[in-house]
Amino acid sequence: MGELPLLDLPGLLPLGLEDHLDRQPGQLSGGQRQRVAMGRAIVRRPAIFLFDEPLSNLDASLRHHMRVELKRLHANLSATVVHVTHDQVEALTLADKILVLNEGVVQQMGSPRDLFDRPANTFVAQFIGSPQMNLLPATGNGEHSVVEGVEGALPLPHDGSYTLGMRPTDLMVVDDGQEGLAATVDVLESQGATALVHLMLGEHAVVMEVDEPCSFSPGDVLRLGVSVAHRFDAQTGERL
Repeated sequence: MGELPLLDLPGLLPLGLEDHLDRQPGQLSGGQRQRVAMGRAIVRRPAIFLFDEPLSNLDASLRHHMRVELKRLHANLSATVVHVTHDQVEALTLADKILVLNEGVVQQMGSPRDLFDRPANTFVAQFIGSPQMNLLPATGNGEHSVVEGVEGALPLPHDGSYTLGMRPTDLMVVDDGQEGLAATVDVLESQGATALVHLMLGEHAVVMEVDEPCSFSPGDVLRLGVSVAHRFDAQTGERL
């Protein structure tokens, strides 16, 4: 069996090493060595790639650039790529299918959309998504749900105690006449197009993401509603 033809690497995956071709391995940084290792693997044209934290030593701008290039590489090669990472942004942006592990135990497997929309348990719920999902202890009476120590209620039908999950993008401010939870604005973080509003619901800290310009100020008292709620078993953390 003859050798497979080498790839035209510069045209396929720009590694940003053109200015370092005359350097010895010991003269390269950790991020540059990672990119050399990626190039050595890619030019052999294997049927399966295993990338173990390939972007971990890169700065933020280069990490974003390499994510795009890895996505393009996958599309061009039509090869299987197993990408190991602790960065959930990498997982969401690169994967067709994600396998979430916790201490060696599989928590959930599915598409990025599946894991974001229907996390199997509280571990996945807080691992996938940035900022992570807000989790609060709640109790339902069949028609409404309340959070311990927080004024107000949410129109979420449930019987008994459970863990209520709310993504920051699913929280919203409702009018005083509507059902909701009383919250006090604590800290604001501007992110350009959006802002993160850190709130206190009694002794519980939650985060809400809103569009800029943000009209809230620290100390403001709001009433919060939720557009999409997630329910988890209070003991096991499994999705209900």
